Amino acid sequence: MPCCTSRDQSGGVPVNPARTLGSDIIGEDYTGWWVYVAGPVIGAVIAVAIVGAVRGLPDKDEVEAAEGGVLPMTGIPTGDSD
Repeated sequence: MPCCTSRDQSGGVPVNPARTLGSDIIGEDYTGWWVYVAGPVIGAVIAVAIVGAVRGLPDKDEVEAAEGGVLPMTGIPTGDSD
């Protein structure tokens, strides 16, 4: 596993963010922490935009299911057979 324990030769950044953040916290160097916060947030926003563009907005039934409702399914037993 040399890729996980060594530094990237092109940029000098460890592959594991915990190694960077741990060293920065001990060394009290907080100049690069924003990358590890902003990166996932920006990635999530881009992913949602792509899914929205490809798939479209959810319809009423999907919104109801996401809020705890149940999508109507036909032919599937519900387990309420008394």
